[in-house]
Amino acid sequence: HPENRGNQVSPMFMNENRRPRQEKGKRTKGPYRTPTFHTLDIPDICLVLLQPVGRTPPGRTRRRVYDFVRRSLARGRPPTIREVQAAFGFSAVETARQHLESLVAEGLLAKEPGRSRGYRLPGRKTGGAPVRLVPLLGQVQAGDLTTALEEPEGYLSVRSHTAERELFALRVRGASMNGAGILDGDIVIVRRQARAESGDIVVALIGDEATVKRLRLRKRRVELHPENPDFSPVIARNDEVIVLGRVVEIRRYLEATPLLETHPTAADVRP
Repeated sequence: HPENRGNQVSPMFMNENRRPRQEKGKRTKGPYRTPTFHTLDIPDICLVLLQPVGRTPPGRTRRRVYDFVRRSLARGRPPTIREVQAAFGFSAVETARQHLESLVAEGLLAKEPGRSRGYRLPGRKTGGAPVRLVPLLGQVQAGDLTTALEEPEGYLSVRSHTAERELFALRVRGASMNGAGILDGDIVIVRRQARAESGDIVVALIGDEATVKRLRLRKRRVELHPENPDFSPVIARNDEVIVLGRVVEIRRYLEATPLLETHPTAADVRP
């Protein structure tokens, strides 16, 4: 204000071509100097205002919410809205609700009305077979025999009436079972059993080498047939082949396999 500056007008409010107005009875002290003006880079200010610090893009947060719901479903316990709020630290429960409803609108989740734990993956209905957490033990060859390696990768959720300890999963490598719809990279769910019927697709062990093939039982020998004419069957004596289990399901994922690194406690999988 002019009164706080010795009755001189602030340069910010002056035209550089005009002298300050002189009040009656007073003379302006000292020679007049052309005021200096400082310009501001307006685009830089706008850039700061348009990019708030510390905020996560909504799409990224929504993807994290989706991954959280999917992991909870893999444990057999769909999350409530308040559990989503607590997991992400949302200040309002409505924020968690909006993310979940957006995922439903996008078709990534489905919702059962009237249930607090009603969010699920689309195409899956509640009830029926219970969820089992099956260990993914490593790889099995669908091609030439290879040394059996057990490399646990995690646990995969499977709906089955079979006891959890009787199931395991293996990732297929090779193309010898393409004719049966088992492709390289697929995951086969296997039920542990030492015997199988002729015509079953089995995981078999010959010495220390494992393979997945179609079983053919003969009088004095066992034949493990591929489903690809580019491969030859494996023929062995009855006592040379150990059937580890029968393939009961095939899974193929376009994205990363949804695995749990460790088996959750019983409290985590209660209905």
